[in-house]
Amino acid sequence: MQSRKISLLALAVLFAAALLFNFTQNPLPIAFEWREYLGGPDRAHYSPLKEITTENVKNMQVAWEFHTGDSGQMQCNPIVVEGILYAPTASVHVVALDAASGRELWRFIDSRDPQALNTSRGVTYWADGDDKRILFTAGPWLYALNAKTGKIIESFGDDGRVSLRLGLPENAQNKFICSNTPGTIYQDLIVMPVRLSEGPDAAPGHVRAPAP
Repeated sequence: MQSRKISLLALAVLFAAALLFNFTQNPLPIAFEWREYLGGPDRAHYSPLKEITTENVKNMQVAWEFHTGDSGQMQCNPIVVEGILYAPTASVHVVALDAASGRELWRFIDSRDPQALNTSRGVTYWADGDDKRILFTAGPWLYALNAKTGKIIESFGDDGRVSLRLGLPENAQNKFICSNTPGTIYQDLIVMPVRLSEGPDAAPGHVRAPAP
């Protein structure tokens, strides 16, 4: 029953994102998209869209549903960029969906380091011209993917990923560190929050900013 509740919660999150953004016509201006975790750099959950109001919200119906195919704890708030919804699943598989139909466009799974027990709240989008990337964390790693294809950016870090332990002292290299919350883009840097052990032997919680 608990697994079913988690799956329903995951679907509800994706439904809300799909219904909020209507990309069946021309693409919306950037200000009307959901390009960042929780809506923007201020994490305010705010959208200027006016199609859904307090008067008509009772008439909303499910536009589509998407089953992730895995189970576990789901906390993500998807982002939507140029008509594509990006989100991590409960097992930290990153998926790209057509926001109008829910059709899966691609899925990324890194077999080098499965994260069945990890939790990810979302992903980060970065672009420079035609170079468009999705950045996300799984365990102690920060990954960069091609936003169009889902293929790993091999030139990023060490074969597509950077250790969140990078820059920490030698005695912290084997200590627990991860990042459940997406990083924040500032110019050409991604500022990363980290989660550490709550015990006296915790790794230092330095704030660092790799280049996307």
